[in-house]
This record gives sequence, C-alpha cells and structure tokens, in this order.
Amino acid sequence: MSFSGDIKTELAEQASPTRHCKLAELTAICGCCGEYIPRPGGGLFFMLQSESEYPIKAAYQLIKKLFHAAPEVLLSTGRSQARQRNYLLLLKDADTVGKMLFETKLMKAGGVLVDLSLPHADLIPKNTCCKRAYLQGLFLCCGTMSDPHKAYRIEFVCESGADADDTAALLSEFGIKAKRAKRKNRDVIYIKEGEKIADTLGVIGAKKALLEFENIRILKDISGNVNRQVNCDAANMNKTAVAGTQQIRYIEKIAAVRGLDSLPDELRELAQARLNNPDMGLRELGALLSPPVGKSGVYHRFNKIKEIAEEIEE
Repeated sequence: MSFSGDIKTELAEQASPTRHCKLAELTAICGCCGEYIPRPGGGLFFMLQSESEYPIKAAYQLIKKLFHAAPEVLLSTGRSQARQRNYLLLLKDADTVGKMLFETKLMKAGGVLVDLSLPHADLIPKNTCCKRAYLQGLFLCCGTMSDPHKAYRIEFVCESGADADDTAALLSEFGIKAKRAKRKNRDVIYIKEGEKIADTLGVIGAKKALLEFENIRILKDISGNVNRQVNCDAANMNKTAVAGTQQIRYIEKIAAVRGLDSLPDELRELAQARLNNPDMGLRELGALLSPPVGKSGVYHRFNKIKEIAEEIEE
C-alpha cells in the first residue's frame, strides 16, 4: 500500500470525537463526491461516488454513527479497457437523506439544495476543531502524499480555482502556507516543506502517519549528514594528497640540484618529514617536528621550500 493509502486507511477508520466534527468531515466528503438523485415519484436519493474506496468507507461509518442508517455500497467497473473502478454509496431512506442534508447544510431553509458543482466556501465550518475534521474529509477525497523515502510532497487536487483558494485559505489558518499549480485543468494545492507536511498530517489527525513521517525524516537527515561528512572528508583527503604530491615534487627538485643539506635546519627537517609521510596532513606533520609547529607554521615553511624550488626551475 502507498503512503497515501496508509494515511487514508488511518483516517477512514477513525472517528471524529464529537457530533459536530463528524458532520464537518461528512460535509467535506459530500461536497466533493456527492450527487442528488431524483426519486421516482418525488423526493431524493443521495449518492457518493469516488474512484477511491476511502471516502466511501469513511462516509459509510459517519452516516451509520450520525443517523443510525446503513447506506448501500456498490462497486462498478467501467467498460473501457482500463476498467476503472468506481465506489458508490447510495442513501435511499427519505427521512435519513433529509436529516443528513439539513445537518450538513447541503439543504437550506425552504428545502433549497446547495449546488454541489459550485465552490463550497459556505460549507466550511466556523469552529477550529470542525475545520480540522473538514480538512480530514477533503484529504480523503482529493488528497495525496508522495512516499517520503523518495520525496516530500502532500497535495489537494481541487475541482476549481475557487475550491483551491478555499483549501489554501483553510490550511493557512493553521499556519500552513501552500503553493499552487495547474494539472490537467485542475488546481493543485501542494506543500513540499517537511515541517509543514508534518503540520498538515497533525491537523488532519493522521497521528500514525505523522510518527512514521517524522521517523523517516530523522533517518534521512542522519543519512544526509553522514554523506556530507564522508564527502567532506574525501575532499579533504584528496586535497591533502594533491598538496603533498606537489610539496614532494619541490623537495625532490631541491634534493636533485642542491641537496637537502642546502636547506636551513627547520626546512630540511620538514622536507624529510614530508618525504617519510607523503599522505599526512599539515597539522600532523607539524606535530612530528622538534619543537612541534602549528598548521600555519608548517604552511609557511612549505611556501619557503616552494620559493626555493621555483628559483631552481628558473
């Protein structure tokens, strides 16, 4: 199962603690996936339809707990070669449909129905706890998250620009600033920063997924730090090796033309130490001298050896 699937399984199986939060979550699902179906002879059926099983599972449990009714759940398979599956939830009981539409505010005073094809700003609840539940419902319907082992990205794929605006504004109320993109005529609200993704998982109540995500982040950070340190050490070793090779070339030039005895005692001692320890760093070479010399002192002496060698080459 994908990481998104794990999140949605967790969300679909857990219930919001209060009735008003359950209604907020159900409202989000109905707004995204719902459809009014005229009943023969008058009245309405209400149907939820999704290519994903998760919002249907969540809605079934919510309707059962809120209205003590068991909707009918169906699975349809398309006739095309792709045979895309659709999950359907059908609520037929007229009294239950009426109660649900009224309590989710899909039905206004006088029996006027909210147009589900329009943006859903009016459906967003006022209470902070209910806004969390509403975002949970939105994620079940249109949210996805990349495998954090590969990349950090969580997103909401919205039906319209106005819905994207509302979703971004809702996230911003929790201090989460989302970015926006266009994909196949849909507006996508996405977050790529690890810290903000963690905040989003916390807001929608995906506690298990949040814990797993944080563990992955910690391991990736440790791995990244180790790799950076290894690369840094390798670069330093390479730099030391190159410098050591150049220093030995200067020393050998002096030895061949003038002899190392021509050097002052302090330079001769350093030259011999380098010939005996071709891969050693400057600090370690300085510790071999008598008396010991610091890194800057060793560097200064090698510059003198270089100047002598360059004089010979001229």
